[in-house]
Amino acid sequence: MTYYDTIALLFGLTLILVTLASLLWRRPLSGADSVNAPARVFLVLLRLAIGWHFFVEGMDKLQNPTWSSEAYLRESIGPLAETFRNLAGDRVLDKLALTDKEHVPAALAGDYDAYTAAFIRHHGLDGEQSARAEDIARQRKSMALTWLTAETETVQKIAPYPPALKADWTMPRRLEEYERLRQEVQTAEAALPSADKDLQRRYTDAKANVNRWRADLKRSYDAQFASFKKSLLDMLTAEQKKDLVPVPEPIALPIASWGPLQWSDFAVKWGLVVIGAGLLLGLLSRLSSAAGALLVLSFFLAMPPLPGWPESPRLEGHYLFINKTLIEFLALGALTFLPTGRWAGLDALFGLLWSDRRAAPETISRTRTRIPDDREAVHTGI
Repeated sequence: MTYYDTIALLFGLTLILVTLASLLWRRPLSGADSVNAPARVFLVLLRLAIGWHFFVEGMDKLQNPTWSSEAYLRESIGPLAETFRNLAGDRVLDKLALTDKEHVPAALAGDYDAYTAAFIRHHGLDGEQSARAEDIARQRKSMALTWLTAETETVQKIAPYPPALKADWTMPRRLEEYERLRQEVQTAEAALPSADKDLQRRYTDAKANVNRWRADLKRSYDAQFASFKKSLLDMLTAEQKKDLVPVPEPIALPIASWGPLQWSDFAVKWGLVVIGAGLLLGLLSRLSSAAGALLVLSFFLAMPPLPGWPESPRLEGHYLFINKTLIEFLALGALTFLPTGRWAGLDALFGLLWSDRRAAPETISRTRTRIPDDREAVHTGI
């Protein structure tokens, strides 16, 4: 079943369930259920709209194997910025920064080992070729260690004015420059929040510089990794290279090697799908609303629209304290305290089944209590 088939199926199922629940759910209005009919309609539509938003966002992220919240979390601002940035980490730095001069970084070794295992599985290599592939991986990791310690590469230095300045730097020297640029960002950030546009511009320029330098580091790593993949392809026989199908990428890392970012991304993707489906179907609607509110609140806290900070160029409008994310959080908070699933959704259908099941024992109990009374009346002649 394709992504769009899943969306269409859930949408059709939602319409059917909402219609059935609306027709079947009939009971006296009391308490929270005493909301008038037009208000019920719009509250249910609000739940469905937010559920649709969640579900589509979650499915899109599940269908995109390259999606990660790392870039979003690295751009965090506000009081909790450090927490979110620590959660994001820096995967490029993890692959390039040596902890000792005898071994490549664990993140780099994990990439090489995961790709080698996927390459062996994908091409169905036998024992001899499999061992050869693993030997190539070990050799390339040894070459990567040399690259990370001694080899130089021509880079263009960050400079405020032309002409472009180029230098031949080793990776440790490039990482030192990366750290220097990050310190400039921290220095500029320490002056914020501020209404001074020059201070804000200094901050955005510093972030642009560090992002450009980081992108250059990533390109260098990608080039090394591409060379490693080519060396694996070269070991294949002519027959194996015929009608060659590349190894599907990106390669999923083993769960045992997941860090906080991978677990966070997993929770976000499946959280959006599960919560969205619950809101659409009206299944545990209050619990789904509460969980959705907490998830959206985490998005808001990662990048709140605070005064004195540069606005993101991707924003659709101008915000101050309140943005669409916070509004969605407030809407979900309100839905948490309203039984919209009993008005239209699976909660209504389950409520009917539960009420029928509870009604049966109560009827039997009342019948049994009347029988002794009737017999006593006959015996006494009343």
